[in-house]
Amino acid sequence: RASLPPLPMVASPVALRTEIRVSVARSVLIIEDNPALAESMSFALSTFGWTVEGPATSADAARAALAKERFSIAILDVDLGNEYSWPIARQLREAGIPFAFVTGLADDEDGPEECLSEVRLLKPVTPEALVEVLDQLLARATA
Repeated sequence: RASLPPLPMVASPVALRTEIRVSVARSVLIIEDNPALAESMSFALSTFGWTVEGPATSADAARAALAKERFSIAILDVDLGNEYSWPIARQLREAGIPFAFVTGLADDEDGPEECLSEVRLLKPVTPEALVEVLDQLLARATA
């Protein structure tokens, strides 16, 4: 019989739960239909220590990611090509997940009233500005 290699040492269960909680606490779902921009945001956020889920490049992919809920905050493009992200924003709000819109639309005042008060960043957005907004939203949500 071949012997199995020993299992790696694992931190105490409390430390492990804390590590998992911390990684979820700084995890972000990117919902962006432009794959190049989504990858750029993903790389930038990863560089700043965020765990990135996705990117979800369509409304259907975003809904599938929402069903898994393995993130603590989300970034939504307003215009996902064939539909707007307003219904996804409503789902995030109902789930208690903070989010920010990142949009190329300078004037998107036609959205639902409950979405007009959410944080919006106009593309192109710098990685530093994106991280600052996400940190502020997460701090507000966990306060």
